[in-house]
Amino acid sequence: MDELTLFSRFGLALAIGLLVGLEREYSQGEGNLLAGARTFALISLLGAGTALLGEAVASPWPLVAAFLLVGGLVATGYLMAARVGRVGLTTEMAALVTFATGALCLHGYISLAAALGVATAVLLSLKLEVRELVSRLSRQDVYATLKFAVITAIVLPLLPARTYGPPPLNVLSPRDVWLMVVFISGIGFLGYVLIKLVGPRRGIGLTGLLGGLVSSTAVTLSFSQRARKAPSLSRALALAISLSWTVMFVRVLIEATVVGDQLAEALWPPILASGAVGLLYCLFLLLSERPAGREEVSFSAPFELGPAVKFGLLYALILVG
Repeated sequence: MDELTLFSRFGLALAIGLLVGLEREYSQGEGNLLAGARTFALISLLGAGTALLGEAVASPWPLVAAFLLVGGLVATGYLMAARVGRVGLTTEMAALVTFATGALCLHGYISLAAALGVATAVLLSLKLEVRELVSRLSRQDVYATLKFAVITAIVLPLLPARTYGPPPLNVLSPRDVWLMVVFISGIGFLGYVLIKLVGPRRGIGLTGLLGGLVSSTAVTLSFSQRARKAPSLSRALALAISLSWTVMFVRVLIEATVVGDQLAEALWPPILASGAVGLLYCLFLLLSERPAGREEVSFSAPFELGPAVKFGLLYALILVG
């Protein structure tokens, strides 16, 4: 490893430690400060330094010993803080993560280390926001999150990606079918989460915008089901569906440009015209909404798997047919 690369990796480790430490120093204040910018910077540099030493001697023990040292200091600090009534492991765990990011920097995992460092600082700064969000959660919300995690992180990876069926009908892939189920249910779940965060009207609109980047069909199916159960939100849901299709036109044009300039030149006039019509209709829905229809209304169920599974089966039949 040349010196420039080595110094740049130590520099990133130092920057990550300073970022996390500055957040802790700002949030905790002088009187409650367990570890600040300098301490976190040193912890990150210690991680990078002992990782380098481990490479030099071809042994993991320098890094392990330093990690145990930091862990012991963290445990001591926690016990001392607990004696005066300050109970919490957030800063202590952040110190261990910062040590790990320093080691990752040295080993060349630059993007991962930077992402972990920024994510750590952001999570630490969102203490009040996270508490407020948790206070607004119900048991139903927790169950919905767990169910969505199961169908996405457990069921989807287990399904085979190969296609089935006799030629030329061997187009049915269980993973692709279930991925459509995940899309449909995920759009509804995203809408529910955004409603919790920013309110029904803005949450539904944001879901339409973001959902259009992935699947405008999924947005349409998910929100059509919602409109039947929440008629008072029909106009907002129609706006979200229109937004998703408008975004879809932009997405298709970008994809066509990537495939080839000639294809994009042939497609941009009709796509641009369709997108403009969609945008005008979105503006019409937004401006013509009656003030009386702006009351705060929320979805009754955060996650519904049944309609998504039905469409997944329909999608499979379309593929086979």
